[in-house]
Parts: sequence; structure tokens; C-alpha cells
Amino acid sequence: MIGSHDDHVATAPRGAPIGGDDDVLDVTAAMTVLKLGRNAVYDGCARGQIPHRRIGKLLRFSHAGLRAWLSSATTVSTFQRTARG
Repeated sequence: MIGSHDDHVATAPRGAPIGGDDDVLDVTAAMTVLKLGRNAVYDGCARGQIPHRRIGKLLRFSHAGLRAWLSSATTVSTFQRTARG
């Protein structure tokens, strides 16, 4: 539909490919990119852990932003945790 508010929002069923890095994603597409369930995405957003924008009641994600966030996220490996005692 021309003029629809979702004209530029990428959405895809689980496992389907998502477009380029400039896409704006909805929750379903973000779930696919992050390989997380719906509740985990909403919880991560509520805690400020997952980069997003809230537009009214809608959550939107930058595909490039999610990829950058994933590549910059660091965790302490099991080896590091056990090495510290």
C-alpha cells in the first residue's frame, strides 16, 4: 500500500533473510537478526540492553545498529571466569 506507515519496515518470518544494513526493522525482524524470542527482545529493550527506538507503542530497530551492537558486545568467557577463581 502506498503511504502505509510500514512501507520501509523490514519484517520477515523466522529464518527468512532480512535486507541491507539501512533497513528499519520491527520486532519480528529483530528477533530473526538477534536469534531471540519475542519476550527476550522486549525484555532487552526494557532494560536498555538492545538498541532501539520507541515510536508510540511501536519498537523499531536499525539493522546496522543491531549488527554493530552485536559485534561490539563483549562477554566474559568461561575460561576467564574460572581463571579468576
